[in-house]
Amino acid sequence: MLERILAYSRQQNKQPPKPSSVKTPVVSVDLAAVTVLPSRYLWQAQLIIYSAMLVFAFIALLPFFFAAAYWILLWLVFALLVGVAIYKSWQAKNAAPMLFEIKQNNWHLKTDKGEFSVIPNDEILLWSWVIVIPLRETLTRNLHYLIALPDSLAKEDGRRLRVWLMTCLK
Repeated sequence: MLERILAYSRQQNKQPPKPSSVKTPVVSVDLAAVTVLPSRYLWQAQLIIYSAMLVFAFIALLPFFFAAAYWILLWLVFALLVGVAIYKSWQAKNAAPMLFEIKQNNWHLKTDKGEFSVIPNDEILLWSWVIVIPLRETLTRNLHYLIALPDSLAKEDGRRLRVWLMTCLK
Protein backbone atom coordinates (compact mmCIF):
# COMPACT_ATOMS: atom_id res chain seq x y z
CA MET A 1 0.00 0.00 0.00
CA LEU A 2 2.65 2.47 -1.07
CA GLU A 3 1.48 5.51 -2.92
CA ARG A 4 3.05 8.77 -4.02
CA ILE A 5 0.85 11.60 -5.13
CA LEU A 6 2.33 14.24 -7.36
CA ALA A 7 1.80 17.84 -6.36
CA TYR A 8 3.68 20.83 -7.70
CA SER A 9 7.05 20.23 -9.33
CA ARG A 10 9.96 21.92 -7.62
CA GLN A 11 11.82 24.30 -9.92
CA GLN A 12 15.59 24.53 -9.47
CA ASN A 13 16.01 27.88 -11.21
CA LYS A 14 13.22 29.71 -9.33
CA GLN A 15 11.28 30.44 -12.52
CA PRO A 16 7.52 30.12 -12.51
CA PRO A 17 6.48 26.54 -13.28
CA LYS A 18 5.33 25.64 -16.73
CA PRO A 19 1.58 25.10 -16.96
CA SER A 20 2.07 21.50 -18.07
CA SER A 21 4.22 20.60 -15.03
CA VAL A 22 1.71 21.82 -12.42
CA LYS A 23 -0.66 19.18 -11.13
CA THR A 24 -3.72 20.73 -9.55
CA PRO A 25 -6.78 18.99 -8.23
CA VAL A 26 -9.41 18.86 -10.94
CA VAL A 27 -12.35 18.71 -8.60
CA SER A 28 -13.02 21.34 -6.00
CA VAL A 29 -13.97 19.09 -3.11
CA ASP A 30 -13.47 20.66 0.29
CA LEU A 31 -11.68 18.91 3.12
CA ALA A 32 -13.02 19.73 6.56
CA ALA A 33 -10.45 20.79 9.14
CA VAL A 34 -8.11 17.99 10.21
CA THR A 35 -6.24 18.36 13.50
CA VAL A 36 -2.68 17.01 13.43
CA LEU A 37 -1.08 16.55 16.85
CA PRO A 38 2.67 16.14 17.40
CA SER A 39 3.51 12.45 17.25
CA ARG A 40 4.86 10.57 20.25
CA TYR A 41 6.09 7.78 17.93
CA LEU A 42 8.20 10.26 15.97
CA TRP A 43 9.66 11.68 19.18
CA GLN A 44 10.64 8.20 20.41
CA ALA A 45 12.20 7.30 17.05
CA GLN A 46 14.24 10.51 17.11
CA LEU A 47 15.46 9.77 20.65
CA ILE A 48 16.56 6.28 19.62
CA ILE A 49 18.43 7.62 16.58
CA TYR A 50 20.13 10.42 18.54
CA SER A 51 21.16 8.00 21.29
CA ALA A 52 22.57 5.58 18.73
CA MET A 53 24.51 8.43 17.11
CA LEU A 54 26.10 9.33 20.46
CA VAL A 55 26.98 5.74 21.35
CA PHE A 56 28.41 4.90 17.91
CA ALA A 57 30.44 8.11 17.80
CA PHE A 58 31.81 7.33 21.26
CA ILE A 59 32.75 3.78 20.24
CA ALA A 60 34.36 4.97 17.01
CA LEU A 61 36.41 7.67 18.74
CA LEU A 62 37.31 5.72 21.89
CA PRO A 63 40.73 4.56 20.60
CA PHE A 64 41.62 8.14 19.69
CA PHE A 65 40.73 9.51 23.15
CA PHE A 66 43.99 8.12 24.53
CA ALA A 67 46.09 9.49 21.65
CA ALA A 68 45.08 13.15 21.84
CA ALA A 69 42.86 15.16 24.14
CA TYR A 70 41.19 17.10 21.33
CA TRP A 71 39.24 13.96 20.30
CA ILE A 72 37.43 14.08 23.64
CA LEU A 73 36.67 17.74 23.02
CA LEU A 74 35.42 16.89 19.52
CA TRP A 75 33.07 14.24 20.91
CA LEU A 76 31.81 16.63 23.58
CA VAL A 77 31.03 19.26 20.91
CA PHE A 78 29.20 16.57 18.91
CA ALA A 79 27.27 15.54 22.04
CA LEU A 80 26.33 19.20 22.64
CA LEU A 81 25.03 19.52 19.06
CA VAL A 82 23.00 16.33 19.45
CA GLY A 83 21.64 17.75 22.70
CA VAL A 84 20.51 20.88 20.83
CA ALA A 85 18.81 18.68 18.20
CA ILE A 86 17.06 16.72 20.96
CA TYR A 87 15.87 19.96 22.54
CA LYS A 88 14.51 21.20 19.19
CA SER A 89 12.64 17.93 18.63
CA TRP A 90 11.29 18.11 22.20
CA GLN A 91 9.97 21.60 21.41
CA ALA A 92 8.31 20.22 18.26
CA LYS A 93 6.77 17.39 20.30
CA ASN A 94 5.27 19.88 22.74
CA ALA A 95 4.07 22.28 20.04
CA ALA A 96 0.42 23.13 19.58
CA PRO A 97 -1.61 20.98 17.18
CA MET A 98 -1.88 22.05 13.53
CA LEU A 99 -5.17 22.49 11.74
CA PHE A 100 -5.22 21.67 8.02
CA GLU A 101 -8.18 22.33 5.74
CA ILE A 102 -9.06 22.88 2.10
CA LYS A 103 -11.87 25.25 1.15
CA GLN A 104 -12.74 26.02 -2.47
CA ASN A 105 -9.37 24.72 -3.68
CA ASN A 106 -7.46 26.95 -1.21
CA TRP A 107 -5.24 25.09 1.22
CA HIS A 108 -4.97 26.54 4.75
CA LEU A 109 -2.66 25.61 7.61
CA LYS A 110 -3.22 26.97 11.10
CA THR A 111 -0.37 26.65 13.60
CA ASP A 112 0.48 28.36 16.88
CA LYS A 113 2.33 30.99 14.80
CA GLY A 114 -0.74 31.94 12.77
CA GLU A 115 -2.87 30.90 9.83
CA PHE A 116 -1.23 30.51 6.43
CA SER A 117 -2.43 29.99 2.90
CA VAL A 118 -0.29 27.17 1.52
CA ILE A 119 0.25 25.14 -1.64
CA PRO A 120 1.74 21.66 -2.03
CA ASN A 121 5.47 21.98 -2.57
CA ASP A 122 6.53 18.54 -3.73
CA GLU A 123 5.25 14.97 -3.88
CA ILE A 124 2.88 13.95 -1.13
CA LEU A 125 3.86 10.71 0.57
CA LEU A 126 0.88 8.54 1.46
CA TRP A 127 1.62 5.19 3.06
CA SER A 128 -0.57 3.09 5.29
CA TRP A 129 1.23 4.28 8.43
CA VAL A 130 2.45 7.79 7.55
CA ILE A 131 1.35 10.83 5.56
CA VAL A 132 3.90 13.53 4.67
CA ILE A 133 2.61 16.68 2.99
CA PRO A 134 5.25 19.30 2.12
CA LEU A 135 3.56 22.71 2.06
CA ARG A 136 4.88 26.12 1.02
CA GLU A 137 3.34 29.38 2.18
CA THR A 138 2.07 31.41 -0.75
CA LEU A 139 3.22 34.77 0.62
CA THR A 140 6.53 34.17 2.40
CA ARG A 141 7.53 30.92 0.63
CA ASN A 142 8.36 29.30 3.99
CA LEU A 143 8.28 25.51 3.97
CA HIS A 144 6.16 23.41 6.36
CA TYR A 145 5.99 19.62 6.59
CA LEU A 146 2.74 18.12 7.75
CA ILE A 147 3.73 14.70 9.15
CA ALA A 148 0.84 12.53 10.26
CA LEU A 149 1.43 9.21 12.00
CA PRO A 150 -1.33 7.01 13.48
CA ASP A 151 -0.99 8.59 16.92
CA SER A 152 -1.15 12.16 15.62
CA LEU A 153 -4.56 11.96 13.94
CA ALA A 154 -7.97 10.94 15.20
CA LYS A 155 -9.16 7.85 13.33
CA GLU A 156 -11.91 9.74 11.52
CA ASP A 157 -9.61 12.64 10.60
CA GLY A 158 -6.96 10.24 9.32
CA ARG A 159 -9.49 8.38 7.21
CA ARG A 160 -10.91 11.59 5.75
CA LEU A 161 -7.46 12.98 4.92
CA ARG A 162 -6.28 9.71 3.37
CA VAL A 163 -9.44 9.33 1.24
CA TRP A 164 -9.30 12.98 0.13
CA LEU A 165 -5.64 12.67 -0.88
CA MET A 166 -6.21 9.41 -2.75
CA THR A 167 -9.28 10.60 -4.67
CA CYS A 168 -8.90 14.31 -5.23
CA LEU A 169 -5.19 14.68 -6.04
CA LYS A 170 -4.75 11.92 -8.62
